[in-house]
Amino acid sequence: MLEKLGFRHGVHPPERKELTSGLPIRRMPFPGEVVLPLRQHAGKPAVLVVKKGDHVERGDPVGTADGWMSVPIHSSAAGTVTGVEWWPHIDGTMALSVRIAVDRYALQLPRPRLVPHWEGLATTEVVKAVQEAGVVGLGGAAFPTGIKWEGAAKAQGQPKYVVCNADESEPGTFKDRILMEEDPHRTLEGMIIAAGPSVPACQVPSVSATAPFSS
Repeated sequence: MLEKLGFRHGVHPPERKELTSGLPIRRMPFPGEVVLPLRQHAGKPAVLVVKKGDHVERGDPVGTADGWMSVPIHSSAAGTVTGVEWWPHIDGTMALSVRIAVDRYALQLPRPRLVPHWEGLATTEVVKAVQEAGVVGLGGAAFPTGIKWEGAAKAQGQPKYVVCNADESEPGTFKDRILMEEDPHRTLEGMIIAAGPSVPACQVPSVSATAPFSS
């Protein structure tokens, strides 16, 4: 009975990679308003640190991490906080969110959040910088990246490997291949930073065989 209810070798929807495979990376214009949920990651929501009327620059924190399983939230544009309200969340629930009216004529210069001279930093220092930057996974669960890297650094056994998962098996998705084609050095640099001094072994990018090259 169970065999009749299952699918042979799973479900294989059309890939539809051709819809986006030829599109270059481009920067979208800033909108008139941004709404930033304080819960954009797995774990506890960020703690609000702004109020209505506050001015923020691009990259300024609007929420700080609430404990270990949490990350800070940063403003994606310069502007003025117009409210802190409950807004619909992508998961179907409501989430406390910060509304920001974007400054129309601002230069939108980001605050510097890069890790300075990361080559000389210890693994713990790199992990802390990633946590403070609010980096999370983009695969759906939005798991804090700093926790992943911390766990990998503490894991026992050698050798260790860094695998860049660029499979993007979802239909229509084509961002990973484009990013590696147009800016491969940034991908490699990110893998080197992730490896740090604790992972001197091989680093392997992984891509999907179903995705054609964009050219």
